[in-house]
Amino acid sequence: PVPGDRIVGVVATGKGVTIHTRTCQTLESFAATPERFLDVDWDYDAMARSGDMGPMRVGRISIVAENDASVLASITNAISRSDAAIVNLKIVNRQLDFMEILVDVEVRDLRHLSSAIASLRAVSGITQADRARS
Repeated sequence: PVPGDRIVGVVATGKGVTIHTRTCQTLESFAATPERFLDVDWDYDAMARSGDMGPMRVGRISIVAENDASVLASITNAISRSDAAIVNLKIVNRQLDFMEILVDVEVRDLRHLSSAIASLRAVSGITQADRARS
C-alpha cells in the first residue's frame, strides 16, 4: 500500500500485523476469521509534521501497449517526467501487435501514483494503464 490507500491490518501468527489495501485479494483468505482484522489508517498528521510523506513506496502499474520499438522509451520517459522512478519492469506477454507490461515505480503516495498513471495514459501507443492488483 501507498499513503492514501484505504488499508486494513491483519493479525498473522508469527508475523504480527500485516497491512493490506482493502482491495487486496489476499484478504479473501482471511474472510473466515474476521476477528483478525484491525481498523488502521495512515498517520497523516505525523507525515505532515515531518515535512514529507516519509520513504518512497513501490506501486505496480499494469500497461497494455503496442508492440513497437519506441514504446518502452515512451513509458520510461513518461514515468520520469512524473517524478517517479522505475525499480522493476517486466514484459509479461508479448504478441505481434501488443504487449503487456508490469512496472514497479517508487512514489510518495496514491496521488503521485495516480499522476504517473495519468501520464502513461496520455502516451501514444499505450492503450491501457492501471494500477495492478495483487
